[in-house]
Amino acid sequence: MKTENTVIDATESTFRNGVDATALLETIAYLGENADKAQFKFRARNRWIDGSQNEATIDTFHALGEEQSHDRAHLVRADQPALILGKDEAPNPVENLLAALSSCIATTTVYHAAASGETIEEFTSELEGAIDVQGFMGIDPDVREGFNEITVKVKARSTANEQRLRELISKSPVLDVLRHGTKVNIEIESKS
Repeated sequence: MKTENTVIDATESTFRNGVDATALLETIAYLGENADKAQFKFRARNRWIDGSQNEATIDTFHALGEEQSHDRAHLVRADQPALILGKDEAPNPVENLLAALSSCIATTTVYHAAASGETIEEFTSELEGAIDVQGFMGIDPDVREGFNEITVKVKARSTANEQRLRELISKSPVLDVLRHGTKVNIEIESKS
């Protein structure tokens, strides 16, 4: 599967935007020809520590038709600011969501730009999520628990114009989850 505007010059370095563009295009072609191998499952296990503190461990995933392991376990901590009774030792969960969105937008843009022969020299973003905590706190049942709106401000220096950058950004899986929602199944095993 080739992407629109695919341009890789074999006489130049295959690296574009820090990504091995040749390997990326080979991977895209392989997954396009082997759809069964394109079914990935990513995982996180979370352990509550105390109060508002908890820690997620990310160490395995399913890809290319089999179980995979990261080179090392990755830990993502969460807490709350002291203002809302936390110890402020880590970002809170919605801040972690903003961080996930920002990094997914950056990675997606850089990878797709590399695959299509576009150069990204600089790419930064600032995100802000607006939330009315009356929903989360159970004060008003008519107020949503989560963000009402997220604003993403991107600054880029690139061969891609603004419209093309919007197209690249729109391919972000985390952005897709937030824009279109994803079914979440909750299974509970409770012991008394």
